[in-house]
Amino acid sequence: GAAGLTGIAMGMWTVPGNSALLGATPPELFGVGGAFTNVTRTIGNVFGQAILTLVVAAVMASRGFDIPLGDLPGSEGAGSAFNDGWRAAYLVTAGITTVALAISLLLPGKVSLFPAPSPAETQAGR
Repeated sequence: GAAGLTGIAMGMWTVPGNSALLGATPPELFGVGGAFTNVTRTIGNVFGQAILTLVVAAVMASRGFDIPLGDLPGSEGAGSAFNDGWRAAYLVTAGITTVALAISLLLPGKVSLFPAPSPAETQAGR
């Protein structure tokens, strides 16, 4: 269900996102552009997982379950609270994604990470 949809969305984003970033990067800075992509993806994954874990834990704690995950199978109602936590986490993700989409739609048509060289720089061979 939702995990499959997440995987499809990530697959649809990765190639076009990398292409857009490297397409706007001068060839001599491809290494920097690729590293920037990897660092931002890693930071986003780490913070995203931390936020979603916080949401799941908060939902479980609000229902009185502050137990190790290994104890979920033997605890009455904890599994349900865990699943409810993940439902809330996916709703948080959908909300953040919707806000990010709205912001991206308000941005100008073409944004360049690297300004175009001035005519003087072009003539000087820079």
